[in-house]
Amino acid sequence: WILFESDFFLFLMEGIVKATHYAATKHAPQRRKHRPEVPYINHPIRVMTCLMEEGKVTDPDVLMAGVLHDTVEDTDATLEEIEKLFGEKVRVIVEEYKLDDGMTKEDKQRDKLAEGATICLGTKLVKLADKLDNLREKDEQLPDGWTPQRARDHFQRQKQKLEPLRGANEHLEKLLDELLDRNLKESEAKIAAR
Repeated sequence: WILFESDFFLFLMEGIVKATHYAATKHAPQRRKHRPEVPYINHPIRVMTCLMEEGKVTDPDVLMAGVLHDTVEDTDATLEEIEKLFGEKVRVIVEEYKLDDGMTKEDKQRDKLAEGATICLGTKLVKLADKLDNLREKDEQLPDGWTPQRARDHFQRQKQKLEPLRGANEHLEKLLDELLDRNLKESEAKIAAR
């Protein structure tokens, strides 16, 4: 039995390492939009790590989707490739996560507010971890030129976008709530001080 558990663990780890290598290869030339000194791959790796460490997620398909979530949207990776290499469940999560490139910005925003009710749990988990990582970057350093008003508006929108995802993972939701509430309070204080 111990040998089986060990072999199974190695099998799961192989998939996660393979997905991380695939994402790193696809994202190699990319940098973060608001922090060009930071390699883009750091973000998907942090999303996967957040799922494991803070979200207590153990499903290897969700962890692989976490590191792969931006590959189809931001690189030449295809959903067919994702399914062939990592399986149907990973493809479904990545596909649900991906934005429809044919939609207008307004349609995307409206769709993102409503989508939480129709997506699978794995996709909700990836979205929560992705939001948390993106918001932590803004918490650490707001993009150049952002006023306190713009920061407040951004954090308010993110709080709204969190609502359809509620119930997926209390650990990640609590961290998001704390971060958003603190940033909203700080933004309001800066606006009031002007």
